[in-house]
Amino acid sequence: MKAKQLWSIPVVADDGSFYGALSKRSLFELFEKGLFRGSYEEFIQLPLAEGVDRRVPALTEQHLFEDALPIIVRYPFVPVVDEANHFLGILKRKDVELELESAFGMNIAATRMVIAQYERKGILQEIMSTLVKHDANVVSCISFDSKHHGVRRILTKYKSTESGERIKQDLEQRGFVVTSLLDNH
Repeated sequence: MKAKQLWSIPVVADDGSFYGALSKRSLFELFEKGLFRGSYEEFIQLPLAEGVDRRVPALTEQHLFEDALPIIVRYPFVPVVDEANHFLGILKRKDVELELESAFGMNIAATRMVIAQYERKGILQEIMSTLVKHDANVVSCISFDSKHHGVRRILTKYKSTESGERIKQDLEQRGFVVTSLLDNH
């Protein structure tokens, strides 16, 4: 780990199954929890299994991308296994970051608008119809729970020859609340 400047690595058993994750954190926890009280020289002679975190959940190829999110925020990678728990590879934080950048339309010059609306049938269709009416090409559209009962936040990024302010006015006339507008962001 030191030679390759890695913080963690997956550990695979002799039969090819995923065993756990070895990380600088899991090794440090041996000391922190008082599980090891020897010298550094004695410590580096321990079998690696002593420091393997067996709690790291693994996903299969059948899992959805979003299933990885609660794992990747707690662990440095998400192990991917087959149905028999044979190790196939890892999903790294950078992989997740790149997918989220794509979903949010980052690094694309476009107008960014956040819209708030009480949840009801047809909201996205109405927003998209309004954007199309203004000759907008939607780059990204993501819906969020706003933490207020029944209210959704919808983040859209779009390209249009019309001003964002004009589109905002049209949406507000239809009863939407535009909470943020950044032209060509």
